[in-house]
Amino acid sequence: NRLLAFVHLLFVDPDWQRMSVGHRLIEEMDKRTQRPLTLKCIIENKPALAFYKREGFEILRENRNDVPADDTLIKQKNE
Repeated sequence: NRLLAFVHLLFVDPDWQRMSVGHRLIEEMDKRTQRPLTLKCIIENKPALAFYKREGFEILRENRNDVPADDTLIKQKNE
């Protein structure tokens, strides 16, 4: 099963954080695909993981052997 709507890296400059930039980027990507969005988040990056969970992402799998360790997250499409 290939990840066809995969976000490899998503960073928002600290000067622009907490201004809905990340939310708007995810919203726009979600509009442009028919498939669920998937991404990886470094496990140690707790603020990013909390952000993605607020955006509706759930952990699909833990990749503890990756360097650095990361979680693969998925945001299902609303039907």
